[in-house]
Amino acid sequence: MKRSNKHAEKDNSERWLLSYADFITLLMVFFVILYSMSTVTTEKYNALLLSFSEAMGGVSGTSGTGVGTGPGASIPPDIVPPTASPYVPPPGSGDQADQAEQKALEAVQQKIEQALQEYGLLDTVRLSIDDRGLVIILADVTTFESGSADIMPSFIPELVVIANILSDVDNYIRIEGHTDNVPTGNLNYPSNWELSTARATTLVQLFVHNSSIDPGKLSAVGYGEYRPIASNDTVEGRAQNRRVEIIVVRSKYNVMETAGGVVPAQ
Repeated sequence: MKRSNKHAEKDNSERWLLSYADFITLLMVFFVILYSMSTVTTEKYNALLLSFSEAMGGVSGTSGTGVGTGPGASIPPDIVPPTASPYVPPPGSGDQADQAEQKALEAVQQKIEQALQEYGLLDTVRLSIDDRGLVIILADVTTFESGSADIMPSFIPELVVIANILSDVDNYIRIEGHTDNVPTGNLNYPSNWELSTARATTLVQLFVHNSSIDPGKLSAVGYGEYRPIASNDTVEGRAQNRRVEIIVVRSKYNVMETAGGVVPAQ
């Protein structure tokens, strides 16, 4: 009897090996799962959920809210990993509006050119369309008195014609004054900043008082000598730099024209 008891005690003392082996197996499975999740894809994620479901007594191919891969199988939406789908705007969604505005600007340009041609001033006013919009360039020699912001009386009727044509435009209109780099030597306008800004403001006032343009869509700015379009080293270049630009601004720049304000209803 004593020999039999000793044999039973020896067997019981080695039962911890079974628990230890189970623990090692579970630990290995745990790290395998961690590794697989580090490179997870939707397919791997679904397979993992399916294996867990089967291990916990689930059935492959279940439908409804169960987990499975057969027909009608679904995965609860709160556990499916999200898939990143970058937003792609519909093709041509902005192209049509841009093309329509381009044609509208070209129509305004043609209308102004026809009006100026009747006055024989088409050679003294330059019109073009660029990324900013429709640009109307007025040379100071035909628009303003020398060294002054006073508009030449002989040119006022032509400016009123331009203003009336622009009254039908919904876009914002920015009027920019520019000069050459020669100091003004003028007590009324001590610097080219004052002179360019005064000229732009004078033209804005003429537009407001002689047309139906919405004043809220007009702005005046002076750049002085710092936005030249030609070299100031020649007489011809300085003459080109002394100018006022009337810009019918493209609608894509509305946010800049209304910074701090509200875009008026079109």
